[in-house]
Amino acid sequence: MLPAYGSKALKNILELKIVKQKKELPDTLQNELNPPVLFYHTEQFLNDMLVGISRSYVPHYPVIDELYKLINQANASLYRSLEYLGFPPTTCEERLIADFVTTQERKELQCQKTRTSPLFESFARCLTRTTI
Repeated sequence: MLPAYGSKALKNILELKIVKQKKELPDTLQNELNPPVLFYHTEQFLNDMLVGISRSYVPHYPVIDELYKLINQANASLYRSLEYLGFPPTTCEERLIADFVTTQERKELQCQKTRTSPLFESFARCLTRTTI
């Protein structure tokens, strides 16, 4: 954490579920993932200010039920939980997009209607030994 920006970090789970039907996945992921898939939706705060919203789709692992239980605990970490279960992330691809906020994103991020700065969206694909 960068001390200049604060030290009180908080992650709040908005939704955690196992997606069992392909039609519940975003269109962009329907050709890449096959259910069951773990959906992990969080909001992140720094010094009580919302700084990020994350939507993660974790492909089916033999331990998806155990992963669900671990992530649902207080102060859980997706990557540490995968590592604990024997699936340490080994590679991560990331893509960053900057665009202006949509009406839905403005509501989620609690932005002012007059916001003129772009929203940064990050897409990450992290692979483990079993998904490479």
